Amino acid sequence: MSIEEQIASINAQLATARANLASHKAQQVANVARTADWMRTYKGPGNSAEADAALASCAADKAQIEAQIANDNAQIDALTKQLDAATKALAAQNSALADAAAKGLTGDVALQRAKTQNIAIIAGIGIVALVVGLWAWKKYIRKK
Repeated sequence: MSIEEQIASINAQLATARANLASHKAQQVANVARTADWMRTYKGPGNSAEADAALASCAADKAQIEAQIANDNAQIDALTKQLDAATKALAAQNSALADAAAKGLTGDVALQRAKTQNIAIIAGIGIVALVVGLWAWKKYIRKK
C-alpha cells in the first residue's frame, strides 16, 4: 500500500470515528433531556417505581455513552497521530524524489537511491553504536 493510499485510508477511518463521536454526543444530549424529563415529571427519584427504573436506565446509558465518547476520542487521537506520521513520510518521500530529480535521477532509480542512502545511514549509526558499546564494555571489564 502506497503512502497516498494509507493517508486516504486513515482519513476514511478518521471520518468514521468523527461521525461516531457526533452520534454518541447526540445520544448524550438525548439522554440528558430524557433524564431531565423524568426528573421534571416525577420531581426526583423515590416517587414511583417506574421513575426509579427510568432514572437508573438513564444513569446506565450515561455511563455507557461516556465510555463510548472516551473510546471515540482515543481512536481519533490514535488516527490523528497515524495521519501525521504518514504525512511526514509522504513529505520525506517527496523531498527525496525532488532531491533526486534535481540530481537528474527519476522514477525507480530515485527511490532506490533514497532507500540506499537510508540504509547507509542506518548502517553507519549501527557501526558507531557497536564501537561505543565495545568501548564501554572494555572500560567496564577494566574496572572489575
